Amino acid sequence: VSVQANISPARGTADLEQFGINSDYTKTIVSDSLTLPIDKSTILWIGIAPDKDGEAGTIKHNYVVVGVAKSLNSVTIAVKEVSVS
Repeated sequence: VSVQANISPARGTADLEQFGINSDYTKTIVSDSLTLPIDKSTILWIGIAPDKDGEAGTIKHNYVVVGVAKSLNSVTIAVKEVSVS
């Protein structure tokens, strides 16, 4: 599923309260779509172009969702960068 959302450049102090002080994540994603098909452990391709057919194909994912916080009008998603071999 292709999605457009705001992705933070790095973890910030405002995120600490939302996901807890000891949460291990790299970036946050904020979207106004409350129906995104994303939950904890969803794998993501952030900043990686799909193959020529528009699919992930053999391209390895580079992020995994570690937390989802929904509010009345938006959803904030904590993601952690991973290295998949």
